[in-house]
Amino acid sequence: MYKRQAVERIRAEIAKRSLRAPFPGVVTSVEVQVGEVVSVNDPAVSLISNNELQIESFVPEINISYLSVGDPASITLDAYGEDVPFAARVVAIDPAETIRDGVTTYRVTLNLDTLDERVRSGMTANIIITTDRREGVLSVPQGAVKEAGGRQYVTVLLPDGTREERTVTLGSISSFGEVEILSGAVAGDTILLTP
Repeated sequence: MYKRQAVERIRAEIAKRSLRAPFPGVVTSVEVQVGEVVSVNDPAVSLISNNELQIESFVPEINISYLSVGDPASITLDAYGEDVPFAARVVAIDPAETIRDGVTTYRVTLNLDTLDERVRSGMTANIIITTDRREGVLSVPQGAVKEAGGRQYVTVLLPDGTREERTVTLGSISSFGEVEILSGAVAGDTILLTP
């Protein structure tokens, strides 16, 4: 009986001094030496998951309203160039802001759709998140739309070389600076950027 209690006590002592990872992975660095005293919040070991790497990005406040968890994304890595895209998906959007360079941003976390051993920790990622996709949309650069007298209009170059101002109804604006034209212009019209 005494030996069993001694063994249980030793096991409990070992458990107190053991570090257990919350997920399977690979140790990437050990920050402490054997016998060193470590404070509660000091990092001791860095670990990377075997299963999936996450990509973090900070989205400016003006664009955060367009994003939702589940939105698809295309990621390119500087290591492989623009011709090698990786499919990903938004898995989390922080509810609280993060100030970066004086700008209010929100941390967005993405997961790759499939594991790829070419993707490594610390690589620089370029991200395009698709928040909405529409086919057959007529759009023009935002700079082509003018406003005067409470109406929005575009200047159309007519076949005879004259110009005509047409009142337009606008739809969505893309992050690339294109604005959707719902009415007032048709496919094939020559829209001028300058009046």
